[in-house]
Amino acid sequence: MKLLTSTDRYLAKLIAVPLFSTLVIAAMLLVLEKMLRLFDFVAAEGGPVSVVWRMLANLIPEYLSLGIPIGLLLGILLAFRQLALSSELDVFRAVGQGYGRLLRVPYMFAVALMLVNLALVGFIQPLSRYYYEELRFELRSGALGASIKVGEFTNLGNRMTLRIEESRDNGTKLSGMFVRAENKKGQTVSVTAKSGQFLATDDPDTIILRLTDGVLVHDAPNYEKPRILSFSNHDLPIDLPNIESFRSRGGKNLEYTIPELVRVGSDTKRPETERNESRSNFHFRMVEVVMMLLMPLLAIALAVPPKRSTSALGVFLSIVMIVTYHKVNEYGEDVGSLGLVDPIIALWLPFCLFAALIIWMYHVAAHVPGGQPIGALERGFSKFGGVFKGLLNFNRKRALMKEEPDMDFFPSRTLAIYMAKMFIVRTLAVLALLVLVLQALDLLGESGAILAHPGNGEAELWTYVSLRAPQLVARFLPFSVLLGTIITLATLNQNSEVVSMKAGGLSAHQILAPLIVTSMGVALLSFVFNETLVAPATARLSQWEKVEYGPIPAESNIRNNVWVKDGNDLINARTVTGRGDQVRLQDITIYNRTENELNSLIQGEEARFTGNGWLLTNVTQFNVSTGSEEKKPELLIGDKIRPDQFTLSNVDADSLSIFALRGAIDELQNAGRPTMSLEAGWWHKISGPMSSILMPLLGAVAAFGLARSGQLFIRAVIGMALGFAYFVADNFALAMGNIGAYPALLAAWAPFLLFFLIGETVLIRTEE
Repeated sequence: MKLLTSTDRYLAKLIAVPLFSTLVIAAMLLVLEKMLRLFDFVAAEGGPVSVVWRMLANLIPEYLSLGIPIGLLLGILLAFRQLALSSELDVFRAVGQGYGRLLRVPYMFAVALMLVNLALVGFIQPLSRYYYEELRFELRSGALGASIKVGEFTNLGNRMTLRIEESRDNGTKLSGMFVRAENKKGQTVSVTAKSGQFLATDDPDTIILRLTDGVLVHDAPNYEKPRILSFSNHDLPIDLPNIESFRSRGGKNLEYTIPELVRVGSDTKRPETERNESRSNFHFRMVEVVMMLLMPLLAIALAVPPKRSTSALGVFLSIVMIVTYHKVNEYGEDVGSLGLVDPIIALWLPFCLFAALIIWMYHVAAHVPGGQPIGALERGFSKFGGVFKGLLNFNRKRALMKEEPDMDFFPSRTLAIYMAKMFIVRTLAVLALLVLVLQALDLLGESGAILAHPGNGEAELWTYVSLRAPQLVARFLPFSVLLGTIITLATLNQNSEVVSMKAGGLSAHQILAPLIVTSMGVALLSFVFNETLVAPATARLSQWEKVEYGPIPAESNIRNNVWVKDGNDLINARTVTGRGDQVRLQDITIYNRTENELNSLIQGEEARFTGNGWLLTNVTQFNVSTGSEEKKPELLIGDKIRPDQFTLSNVDADSLSIFALRGAIDELQNAGRPTMSLEAGWWHKISGPMSSILMPLLGAVAAFGLARSGQLFIRAVIGMALGFAYFVADNFALAMGNIGAYPALLAAWAPFLLFFLIGETVLIRTEE
């Protein structure tokens, strides 16, 4: 007797396609979602771009461990759903192959993937998680290098500020140098120089900044007046910050392998709290892995819709059940870690209850004639679906009966409506599924951090979902348009409808026209959605993440060491308090310059805004060219400097609407601060939604070619790869724009134009 019959091989193929497609697509989208954050993080910390790929590689095991259970469930569920809808499942049962026999192949997948997941969560993921945290630490500490951004005030340590007006030849030629340094004794050095260059020394903790053609002003509390040094060349040593070694692995239970968890949990010499945490984490991992053996039963129980129905409620409910069970396990782990309940009871009792529920659902579906374990939910969902379908078909007959205008771009109105409706329904269905799966995966990975803060519970989890879901919708809507395009065109191609269209005289561009016009509407809705919902949600979620999901503190009105550029002059306030016209500056120093050459220093004890400028008190003015010093009780300066220039905080382009961002950019420009990264973000608020218009062109490769040539699947993969490549290029270009490596306009629009040309070239050369 053969190990695998033809039926088994057929069923294995049906399961494998959605299973591995779910894994690949989920991994791709999670990588895309994380990629832009990592590009921005690495660029902001000044590390090499290659670190992004190393960090993403260390995240892959975690993404796979999250995706494998859901991929297994959806693979089996969608395969049996297809068998049920095509009545093949009835045929199998009629010839004596019941559910028990058909479960052989699903359990082969389940056991194999369970072992893979055990290796991931038990041995690979703890190491990769540690290496990821180590890379983050090295970036933050400067061990992987640091960058000094042109046109910005850069703090090197706590007592040195550097500003560079221009950088050329990959940073080897610097011009417009300004340096201010201070030691613990109160001595200060202020330097302006025409050019400069960084040089290495024999001491790995010190580098040399070699300045050319400049002026140095040295001041100290015991000096009667500052001392001046004019130089043609001057070497300024810069002490690098100490780089601490990263902690050893195992600082967190998630970084322990399974044998290490067992060893720590059974070591009576360790504190009881540490042993409880290790035991709870061990049982949490094991119960999550063993749960995969119940996936085939749950999939079959939810896969078969009622007769003469195509309800997809089971797909939605399966993901909800998996996420809910995971949340119960996390609560059980927390309770076990606190020592309130033994971890075995806290984690294995919910498993037994959930297993009993799944076995009952399977029994009803497999052994009760006409059994539907979610029959009541199906009936309610069917009524709602009927109402929604009626809305979609509203006035459809009247539209089809109208006379079809003779237009070159839309030769057939009926055909255009037919394709547009098919396209938009599939796009929305894909978007709903992607957001549901990705939100589930994201919540699985983030819920531990949310619940780790004392006092957080289920309400905070729902708050996180409400803030995260709009981001996921906005970020993956273009990718949903791509998948909707591929599914629509592949279906038309497989049914020979594309051949019929071309036989009727339609060109490739005319076939794509309804999809492109529909995607324009999607792009417009995406832009409005981003402006009204996504930006506020991003702002609040960003603030919440910064406090590690704790209470968001009220913003402080006190700012320290604030720098403002007024024309060529540089102004430093040691302390800034207040808001609006009530802003007060303490310990002010004004560096008066002419074309980056220092002319005078003005120091004041306090400054307040008068409406026509800033009134400084107890002023000392030092003239660099003559070496003379003058004291004044008051001095009015900066008639063009607004109070908000001292209180402007860091601006996040994603957290502001396009109009608010434009205003923030103007304010920062007036304050003399660089805005190139924000300019790139502003342009991307337009080019991002417009990427939906590009997707039908990139996915068009799935529409053409003979469906029976065996290459339809390959064409669909090529279309998906083109879309994925576009999003990678877009993320990379935006990150380069954020650090000033690319001009803002180029960073936002170059990927769009490049892939538009690629899509047009492929379409024209193959079809036109």
